[in-house]
Amino acid sequence: MSGTIVPGDARRFEELLDKEGASIRSLGLRSPGGDVAEAIQIGRTVRKRLLRTSAPTEDGDGQRICFVGGSPEVSSECVCLSSCFLIYAAGIHRSGYVLGLHRPRYEEAFFAKLPLEQANAKYSAVIEQIKAYLVEMGVGDAYLRRMLRVSSSEMEILTREEAERDLNGFIPAMAEWLKAKCGELSEREERLVSDWGLYMALKDENVTELASDLREYLLDKAETVTPEIERQYRISSSKGDKITHCRNGTMYQERKRVGPKNQFDGFQEVLGPDGWPMIVPPQK
Repeated sequence: MSGTIVPGDARRFEELLDKEGASIRSLGLRSPGGDVAEAIQIGRTVRKRLLRTSAPTEDGDGQRICFVGGSPEVSSECVCLSSCFLIYAAGIHRSGYVLGLHRPRYEEAFFAKLPLEQANAKYSAVIEQIKAYLVEMGVGDAYLRRMLRVSSSEMEILTREEAERDLNGFIPAMAEWLKAKCGELSEREERLVSDWGLYMALKDENVTELASDLREYLLDKAETVTPEIERQYRISSSKGDKITHCRNGTMYQERKRVGPKNQFDGFQEVLGPDGWPMIVPPQK
């Protein structure tokens, strides 16, 4: 989803999902914000359809990257600001971290003409609407308070650490539901897969063909690896693959259950390179 959020976008988004929803499982975001009520309506559709949301990220040089339309784009406009944050918050699994917050904003010519009591009533109403929505989406009051501290003419960008600590990953209810259905790796198993995954993927490669930093990494790891580490890695990695397959199948079936009737008729599920199901449309 790219561009300013304007009236009618929620309807157009729902129409797109009704037409193509079987093949849409993640929503990439690239937006400076826009209409709050429209963003909330889009967000509720995202949650109802069990979609992921992906905010922009940055590369090692600090260039911003967004994933809209299935391919990466490098641009200074790769941001998810203001009401875009409300859509991001709706994902059952969130990723990315170029996120910006500020107070809601009315059109100034309209707002300036209101008596103070009417302006206060209208502004309080939109704040209560956002508060209720963020609670519904499992985002704590801390981020609403941060919004209210920042003038509508300014923007506070979250740090990567804040987004990854407080917001990214599966929402708590979904994480616990998937854990109950599919299990999870222990902290020790996760650390083993994380620490040794790259080494195991590269250990049979021709060292002379690797970049110098990878050669150095591989040689360092080769000095400490043991047969027992390799055995435990294979066990943990296999367990992790089974959990991933279980989660993917569970989510696919749940999306079929909550989506429009017959939306998935004729579609086939195959496992994609990222470990998530790819939905293949019917052959014409």
